[in-house]
Amino acid sequence: MSALTCISCTRLFALEEREKEVIAKLAPVINGVTYELPLPDFCYECRTKQRMAWRNDRHLYVRSCDYS
Repeated sequence: MSALTCISCTRLFALEEREKEVIAKLAPVINGVTYELPLPDFCYECRTKQRMAWRNDRHLYVRSCDYS
């Protein structure tokens, strides 16, 4: 495990070897050259917040329906 510092909340978070293996498997291969993906800069909680930030659960339908 390696300890990294989150850019957003400045907390230390651990990155396990399994996660590194998954990142290595996801690396694209173009013309026989494997391009490595960077390790995450954000902790799990901050990455989850970023993924969920686009969701609009409070205002599902802003305007009236055209059908009625």
